[in-house]
Amino acid sequence: MVKLTFCLRRLPDMSLADFQRYWLENHSPLVRERAPVLGIKRYVQVHRLDSPANDALRSSRDAAEP
Repeated sequence: MVKLTFCLRRLPDMSLADFQRYWLENHSPLVRERAPVLGIKRYVQVHRLDSPANDALRSSRDAAEP
């Protein structure tokens, strides 16, 4: 089994809602359609949630804005 994990950043001019909607409504169907040919057994998307914990982690790590 091979597991691939990708961390993606949205374009600065794209809202979080639009970014997540694209991945759920456009990208997921493409993967589902091609899964048999590519041998994909499972496809999971994990989207970030806005929470105070995220802000605390980001500031403690001196990370860029989301």
